[in-house]
Amino acid sequence: MAIEIRETIVSPGASGDAVQIHISDAARNDESATFVLTIAAKIRPLQTPTLAHLQREAMKIALDSLTPILSRLATELRESGYGLEVPPKRPA
Repeated sequence: MAIEIRETIVSPGASGDAVQIHISDAARNDESATFVLTIAAKIRPLQTPTLAHLQREAMKIALDSLTPILSRLATELRESGYGLEVPPKRPA
């Protein structure tokens, strides 16, 4: 199955909406999934947003949060002498 948004939960609030997105290559709770990502973000108040607006805002918040973490990890790997790519495991 393709990786896609499988479920979105929106909880409206006075100071913005709480949005939870389940992204996976299988149905929720399917043990065969090889990729599962859940994003939970508080979205600033928007005027009449569509579901796609809310999903996009939550993903932008996640991306903005993950980007500096990825950069720090890359720096740590480079400074420790490791490359960014892990070589494949050799067959036994």
